[in-house]
Amino acid sequence: MRVKNKTKLNPATRPTDKPLIRLNQLLARSGLCSRRKADEWILAGRVTIDGIVCSQVGVKVDPQSQRINVDGVALRKPSLLYIAMNKPKGVVTTKKDPQGRKTVMDFLPREFAGAGLFPIGRLDRETEGLLLLTNDGNWGNTLLHPSHQVWKEYVVVADRCLSPEIRRRLETGVRLDGKITLPARISKHRKQEENRYKFHIALREGRNRQVRRMCAVVGVDILSLRRISVGPIAIETLKPGEWRHISERDVKKINKMESGNRFLPTRT
Repeated sequence: MRVKNKTKLNPATRPTDKPLIRLNQLLARSGLCSRRKADEWILAGRVTIDGIVCSQVGVKVDPQSQRINVDGVALRKPSLLYIAMNKPKGVVTTKKDPQGRKTVMDFLPREFAGAGLFPIGRLDRETEGLLLLTNDGNWGNTLLHPSHQVWKEYVVVADRCLSPEIRRRLETGVRLDGKITLPARISKHRKQEENRYKFHIALREGRNRQVRRMCAVVGVDILSLRRISVGPIAIETLKPGEWRHISERDVKKINKMESGNRFLPTRT
């Protein structure tokens, strides 16, 4: 059956702030056809997006918020997944690495391969700890949007003690890329051994390599860095490379999040 509505799809009407997927990839993941066959169906006008025929190869869509039909039949939406992983040190936070390095996706079961999972934010290669993954674009954007200021807590092992002045600078903000960082929280500062000090730092923004760069500004060298929580979601007992489903309760907490002061870490 051919769809009669031949209105041309306007790419500007597609969602702009969400992780998108190519239409041919979505059709292939659904098990209907290969990507090449999906392109043929698209060019033949057999696929609609929100009731409008799409005849452009390469269009990207949001499968959770947009209605995709093939020959008038709705494409089944993928099941939503919410994953917490303990990212090991030395692993890159990406879906595919052109250099062939091990990625966080290598630690997930094979049945998740076609689920459209993506990492929410990044941990640099040398940082370990809590990483969240999902295929729910709206949920991921809630965590990433700057207005929500989601607190993220890290355990830092450094080469020197935090003097009162260094601690004050980290907590009140340092200048990175010409802009002062938002106030942070320092807690549980203690000496482990000679030239080795441990403390927790919690941030509510997510600039590139922010903890490492903030410490570098105040002359502190980081020996190890591990993230232990994002908002209400904690790493708990996960060992490096292990993952678990995020509880429905925590998923709902993120969905109901208000800006600014949610999940404030306890200061000690």
